[in-house]
Amino acid sequence: MASFGARFPRKTCVTVALLLYVASLASPSFQCGRADSFYGWYVLLIGWFGLLALSPWWFVNIPFFFMIGALALNSVGKNRFLPGLTALAALATAFVHHPGCLVGGGAPGESSGLGIGGYLWVASIVIASIAYIAHRPASANQRCFSAIIAGPVAPQDLQRRLRLVRWGGLIAALAIYALSLALPAFTCATARSATGLEVLTTGWAGALLAVGHEYRWYLNLALFVVLWHLAFDNVRLSPLVPIMTALISLAALVPGAPGCQSPGTPDPSLGLAAGGYLWVASFFVASLTYLIYQKMSAALPKES
Repeated sequence: MASFGARFPRKTCVTVALLLYVASLASPSFQCGRADSFYGWYVLLIGWFGLLALSPWWFVNIPFFFMIGALALNSVGKNRFLPGLTALAALATAFVHHPGCLVGGGAPGESSGLGIGGYLWVASIVIASIAYIAHRPASANQRCFSAIIAGPVAPQDLQRRLRLVRWGGLIAALAIYALSLALPAFTCATARSATGLEVLTTGWAGALLAVGHEYRWYLNLALFVVLWHLAFDNVRLSPLVPIMTALISLAALVPGAPGCQSPGTPDPSLGLAAGGYLWVASFFVASLTYLIYQKMSAALPKES
């Protein structure tokens, strides 16, 4: 059975994390409406001043570089709190309004959320944190987790359990996703919200809009990849795909997505409605199902 660390190749994870990090430096970090956003390289250069404004998020970069160095030198320690807290702190930045917009005058204006550079930065830190955890020295806890997932059962019983997990999770994810299409996706002050189906059929153009720079629709493609692998009993997909798909879907919780019906460009929303929350839930159901199914499949005895 492949080890947990083997599913997250050390050199590959370091390379992907660094590439995402470099890409974040060359991209706008925040959503600023019609104003210009700070780019990642500028945030990295001056962000340590944020502590003076009670905004300590820049300092997440420090454990990130520590973990990258430890992974690169193959000297990962047993500490699991460092990567866990670092990943949670990075994810928390998606729910905070940061001062990072060029509005003229003195202090920068407050953003409405992260931009594409901000999400790339979060993704790089989460990948580094997962890789660090995966390559910690083997412990009794990891062996215990494997026993809980697979269980001391006969191969034929494990096969039945596998089918139940795969089809149950697949049907549940598809049902939740289908229900999200029929319900309002956003909470709007006075205008009517777009339904999930309207968002699905028109949201692909979000990245072309001048307001919002909306990229979250493209997460649907990652969800469909996970569902396809479940439907066709394919466990060769890297665990990073479902993990990152589920985590990045949380970005939809940030208010400001253009989804309220108005003449011309859609107005920014106040947050998600029932359809939006169901959409996020379908990502977590599909991703968790795939990860459990992949782990259980690895416990099957090899055919001679």
